Amino acid sequence: MYNEQFFKYVQLLHDKHEQKSEFNLFSVLRSDSDEVRLHSRFLGEILNPLGSHNHGDKFLRLFLKQLKIEMGEPAQAKVRIEYRNIDILICCGNQAIIIENKIYASDQDKQLTRYYEIMKSEGYDNIDLIYLTLDGRSPSDQSIDGLETDFISSDKYRCCSYKDDIHDWLTSCLALAIREPALRESFLQYINLIDKLTNRIQSDEYMDNLKNLLKSDNNLVNFLDLQQAFEETKAEAQLDMWDKINAALSPVLGEPNANSITKCEDKEAFIRSYIQGKKGYRYHGLFYPVDGQDILLYVEIDHRLYFGLCCNEDGNTQRHEVYLEICRKVGDYLFDDEAWSRWEHAKPLLNFRNPTKQTLEYLSSETKRQQFADSIAKRVLELADAVKHANK
Repeated sequence: MYNEQFFKYVQLLHDKHEQKSEFNLFSVLRSDSDEVRLHSRFLGEILNPLGSHNHGDKFLRLFLKQLKIEMGEPAQAKVRIEYRNIDILICCGNQAIIIENKIYASDQDKQLTRYYEIMKSEGYDNIDLIYLTLDGRSPSDQSIDGLETDFISSDKYRCCSYKDDIHDWLTSCLALAIREPALRESFLQYINLIDKLTNRIQSDEYMDNLKNLLKSDNNLVNFLDLQQAFEETKAEAQLDMWDKINAALSPVLGEPNANSITKCEDKEAFIRSYIQGKKGYRYHGLFYPVDGQDILLYVEIDHRLYFGLCCNEDGNTQRHEVYLEICRKVGDYLFDDEAWSRWEHAKPLLNFRNPTKQTLEYLSSETKRQQFADSIAKRVLELADAVKHANK
């Protein structure tokens, strides 16, 4: 059954059980992946015994039970958001629970180590450190560099996931809020958002059918081949996207520089390493020098694609400000102090490291890849034209 009929049957099952997208207030008010202003604030409010949910420490107790953390008096706990850059901090007596909330953002050098040391310096000697991601992945080596080895190997340090830990915790919270329409609906919509971000299958019947399909014939054994083909297809589609963006930009901007992905000796191997999350393969893209070599127009990727203008100040503050003003005029760009650049995320927000169904729809469609590439090229060329006029 591992042939064309296999895929047709999977599609039939998907169409039968697919839950159509519904209105979600969280997605309307904030980006789905807004770690601080959406996820940390919502989770912090639910964890807070003094939160507006009016359930005291009940939700916090369920959270502690989910993660198997002991706390003497949860009702006395204080919850802070973005305290000294810690996403969520729960303190009670001499105990501190640090929650580093990562949706798509990258790790910083010694980030978790720094937070641990901050709480130790404030007198907390009972510290739990939770690294929270969509899938429960481990932090990078650079993030825990310098963290005590004994602490890392203890049950005080753990990696948790939205897909399982947060989903299960909020489902148990939902049971307590079942008779309160506003709170119940908030839990339901947030759980639906988690399902969307983690590609979680919501229908038990659909999952059972898929498992039975894999168990039949020799499908489970052959699925290893399908996994390899899937990884290679993702890499090929992403490389094609880069080629399409470059094809639209290079006739106007010239060839990208030697650091660009299209100049890489083995482009597919590089992108496969990026998809697999190998160290040193996080950032890559297309970089076009303008106005000499110190100004770059670029399209780059971390988990998501972004583009903009980067320039070294190099002692010429006045000229640097001219380019930053250009960005202010032609787009809603974000400022990065370290890179002296302005940048903007490409729309729609697609996750290329851990692709959602929406991302796979774009990567699998020649037409959508071309549309995505054209929309990015259009914005970059608008920026290039503004730079050109500023130099006259």
